[in-house]
Amino acid sequence: MAGTGASRGGPRADVAGGRASDAGRALLGEHARRGRVRPVGPAGGARRGTRPRLPVLRPATQRRQARPVEAARAVLDGPDGVHAAALRRGRRPGGDVQPHLPAPGRGRADEDRSGGVRQNGGGIMTAAATRRQVLQGAGALAGLAALARPRPAAAASRAPNVIIVYCDDMGYGDLSCYGSPLIRTPVVDRLAAGGMRFTTMYSASPLCTPSRAALLTGCYAPRVNLPLVLDPRDTNGLAPSEVTLAEYLRDAGYATACIGKWHLGEPARFRPDKQGFDRFYGLLGSNDWNPRPALYDGDQIIENPADQPTLTRRYTEQAVSFVRDHADRPFFLYLAHTMPHEPLAVEPAFAGRSAGGDYGDVIETVDHYLGVLLGELDVLGIRQDTMVIFTSDNGPWYVGGTGPFAGRKAETYEGGMRVPFVVSWPGTVPAGVTYEEPACMVDVLPTLAALAGAGLRADRVIDGRDLSAALLRAERVDRGDIFYYSRTDCNAVRRGQWKLHVKRFPGPYYTGRGFSATEELPQLFDLDRDPEEAYDLSGRHPELVAALTARIRKFDEDLKADSAQRA
Repeated sequence: MAGTGASRGGPRADVAGGRASDAGRALLGEHARRGRVRPVGPAGGARRGTRPRLPVLRPATQRRQARPVEAARAVLDGPDGVHAAALRRGRRPGGDVQPHLPAPGRGRADEDRSGGVRQNGGGIMTAAATRRQVLQGAGALAGLAALARPRPAAAASRAPNVIIVYCDDMGYGDLSCYGSPLIRTPVVDRLAAGGMRFTTMYSASPLCTPSRAALLTGCYAPRVNLPLVLDPRDTNGLAPSEVTLAEYLRDAGYATACIGKWHLGEPARFRPDKQGFDRFYGLLGSNDWNPRPALYDGDQIIENPADQPTLTRRYTEQAVSFVRDHADRPFFLYLAHTMPHEPLAVEPAFAGRSAGGDYGDVIETVDHYLGVLLGELDVLGIRQDTMVIFTSDNGPWYVGGTGPFAGRKAETYEGGMRVPFVVSWPGTVPAGVTYEEPACMVDVLPTLAALAGAGLRADRVIDGRDLSAALLRAERVDRGDIFYYSRTDCNAVRRGQWKLHVKRFPGPYYTGRGFSATEELPQLFDLDRDPEEAYDLSGRHPELVAALTARIRKFDEDLKADSAQRA
């Protein structure tokens, strides 16, 4: 990782994987080493359905810097071709604020030359808006002009409030700022235009429970012994001995809340209040459980089964209430939406509005209520003190878009694990930047811990890397290998532009495929040239296949040994 030094607030944790070796850095081209952001023209004038043109922070492994054979050899060069065993974490730096780019409108890039917010039908909600207006969808975009309004770089010295909006089974291609031609997400689009849009962010699992375990612990799910999706019959969950992001932030003085889908254990000893959350409102399991899950407020059932079409609105009401109650201190809000996980449940006021069918309706509903929440931050005067992350747990199930990628939920091809990831912290995270360096959801915990000044525990391995240099200074961070786990199996690894598959989820329940877990494998893909994973190059690079296979084997052996100690 970029940046050196001890963790703030505590001893440095052991980190699996470490920094890139000199051989690994041979993959970096001269342009990448300069670490500059190349500006592009304004977003105005784009055709309907196209993404806004934002400055692009290109990955370190651009294919034009080295031909495939040379890049493959670079991975193998050096004494062992592997990362160091540990990573130093540095102090959170400040950084210059980049100019704001115009925010995209509904399905196109509209330019507001005054720097304000364009009105997108229904008007703009003000502080005097009534509850009925909010809930009926009458203009949820209050105060969104503040999303990209610059502020002094010194503001980075304050630990941010943190909101993670975590959608369920939303695909990479399901937002208009990620190229969806059918689903309109103007609020997320503005969030991206006023912040940073990641194009190579990976979930740590293509399934619900393990992806959530990884987000909250900074570890691949098999390491924390939660690799499988939980159902109503299960009596296990995320062990209380694991340290979650909520616990790190609560220890640093944050108020914490989990609102929405939990799915990390239904028995009382595994619930959110045992994992660092002061407040819980939502479902303990998945909305497709049979019987359908109840709605909880704390440890009390308030509705059984939950009225699913109203959940996005009710989650937002609770989120707004939590933010109001804690506006005078740092807070962490984990807002884990139930939608668009099937069965789809559309609030009547939003039914039939999207060209993307019911699936599009529920995503546009989430987008609308995100605007309500952001508007509340502005009314409270804390928008610029708040980092907002908008993302998804994994790729889409039977419906939904994966953009240009193959694979869906449960698969470790790109479409199952590459997810949208938008970060906004006005005046601190540079505005209008597209970040293309590979990153993983396990990186969220160490990054937010660093920003909050929370030292990581020294008694456990953390798989994530601190990406704060990327967020604060738009620097490229080589976070090392990314491993693709599905259930207990490490199916693939990505190093630089290369991705090797050695196993796959065989189906047929999720994919409709009946082939074996190793048929036609191994497969090696150059993701820079072949993001669809359509052309296997394993026969042309046998040495690279052998080296990456060894990396999978070694990492998985170490992980499983550690998980046995944690059990």
